[in-house]
Amino acid sequence: MNHKNLLDSYHVSEEDCHELFNQIIKYLNSKNVIVSFINIEQDLNTSGYEKKKSLKNEDKHIITTVSNGGEVFMCTDIDYVGGIGSRLFDILHVGCGHIWQWSASEESGLEFYGFYSWEIATKFYLNANEEELKLVWRYEREAGILAIQNLKNILETCHFNDVFKNNILRYLTDYTNSDLKYISDFYKTGIVKGLLSQWQFDSEALPEIQINFPLNVISRSNTTIPLIK
Repeated sequence: MNHKNLLDSYHVSEEDCHELFNQIIKYLNSKNVIVSFINIEQDLNTSGYEKKKSLKNEDKHIITTVSNGGEVFMCTDIDYVGGIGSRLFDILHVGCGHIWQWSASEESGLEFYGFYSWEIATKFYLNANEEELKLVWRYEREAGILAIQNLKNILETCHFNDVFKNNILRYLTDYTNSDLKYISDFYKTGIVKGLLSQWQFDSEALPEIQINFPLNVISRSNTTIPLIK
């Protein structure tokens, strides 16, 4: 199974997914989050973060999206990232998940917020101890919860029919849980397994969360955090 066949199995059209992607960009822009497109191979700058950058060649990961905290830089080649379904996950997980953590204050009620959450993002957890692995699992899961909640809020304002809304929520919830297992297994074992080979259909729903707290979006120009797959 490839990414396109996987998306098709959820009975959502690529046309609607592209429209949703555009709606997410508008939503992020309204929160002062910029979305740009770059050539990952030529333009990627992970200053001070070379370990994750090197993963692409050494361990067969790919880097599809990076962020400096205030801007989301996405790969221009949609086929390289796995099609529109994967692109939706990328912009939600980074733009509507991690940036919410990095931009929140303690008053948000999040476990991971502000500079504390940014520090977690800049570390590398391969062969980390059990306590650190549990920490990064909670950090990534919280980003996934934020992303899905933001998606629900976006869908409420869009014209899509209920079938599409339900199916795309199921697809991106399964993607979030599958990605969490993928990255957790890699950090624990050092073995790269394909995301699709670990795909979790009908996975556990993520809990609702209140996200009506203010954001202080900060671009940290000296460091960019890559999303690895």
